[in-house]
Amino acid sequence: LLLEHMHYFASYLADDRRHEDVDISVHCDVHIFEWLMEYIHQPSAPPLLDPSSVVSILISADFLQMPDLVQLCLAYFKQNASDVLRLPIDLSCLNDELLSELAKLFQPDELEKVRDKKDKLVSRLYDAKIEAQLAPDTAVLHRCTYCHKLFADGQREWETCPKAPVMIDFHGNAIAEHVADRAWDMRRWVAATRRAKQYSARDLYWKIWSLVHFLTCSVCGQPFPLAELEHCTYHPQQPTFANGDNCGTYPCCGQPALRFDLSAG
Repeated sequence: LLLEHMHYFASYLADDRRHEDVDISVHCDVHIFEWLMEYIHQPSAPPLLDPSSVVSILISADFLQMPDLVQLCLAYFKQNASDVLRLPIDLSCLNDELLSELAKLFQPDELEKVRDKKDKLVSRLYDAKIEAQLAPDTAVLHRCTYCHKLFADGQREWETCPKAPVMIDFHGNAIAEHVADRAWDMRRWVAATRRAKQYSARDLYWKIWSLVHFLTCSVCGQPFPLAELEHCTYHPQQPTFANGDNCGTYPCCGQPALRFDLSAG
């Protein structure tokens, strides 16, 4: 049973050592040890978890390399987070890997509902969510080489960059796309923004979230990041151009406008 459910003991109870006498010392609460023993004897019908013991069982399961039990504890923790956080439990012993796995279980709106008056855990979960977006293969934000605006993957397909060189696509349309600045690093931007704005982990997470989630404007029909909720690009008047000039402005707000047909007046 130990080898089947507690992979930690595999190196100590390997085939070539099974005939040796092995002393196993257990340093944990008796109640937790009894719970673990009951679990490995009947994992399909585990004993009940409760807010006062789930953290200790989670840490023990992680140490003993019991992945199924770790997932069971994380799921219970997620469903009962507010109850767990009300108790005088030290959560500093939760390692980064467990925090990352726990953070994945929370949708942003669910994490907002967790009551954590002493901030024992919620900020660390937001940090874990931010960290997940900083991995090199999953970076969600880029900075444009031309206009220096932050944009998300896919945004360059429909948003015009006001400072990019104009090109012609296969359909004859004039386009000016954002181009990612390869020297810009999202991790450094996150650190600098946090220092400059004194953002909490929660504030910084929602700032990033608002830059990579989109709605469609009911007036102009164009998609836009939620960070620009009050900055609709709808212009009630056509842009004005000087004769022969490809760059003009919208009369309503002065925003630059591009025109490909240089012969138009």
